[in-house]
Amino acid sequence: MIRKLAPDELTWFIAQAFRFLGHGDAQTLARKAFTSMIDLEAEAEHCLILQSESWPLAGLTVLAPEKDASNQNLYLSNLWVQSKIEDIGIMLEHIQDKYPCEAIYYPLYNHNQQLINDLSKVFEEKGFSLINEFELVFELSELPP
Repeated sequence: MIRKLAPDELTWFIAQAFRFLGHGDAQTLARKAFTSMIDLEAEAEHCLILQSESWPLAGLTVLAPEKDASNQNLYLSNLWVQSKIEDIGIMLEHIQDKYPCEAIYYPLYNHNQQLINDLSKVFEEKGFSLINEFELVFELSELPP
């Protein structure tokens, strides 16, 4: 079952995401992030959890486009998994059914190469491909007049 997050679960949810990234003190960092959140219900509304009968298996945050918006891209963040990376595939199926979109973005720069490879397999099984994007930054002094 996939469910939305309750506002009082936000600190726990964010800590799970930080733990998945390998942060050493995920709970403290999550509490600090929690204090900067203004509308807890709105924040929780975007968080989804794959729930087993006894314990959450995976979670992520979804920022879906409005139906009439010109940008029909969906953005994922705060992804975490308890044990099986394939649980993300179940969540992707749900997201594809519930939120029609042109593309789904999930930043991979915080993950190690092995996890990127594992996530890529799961995403590719659901019809997505890994595209590397790089932001180019130039100092103004380096640009010609």
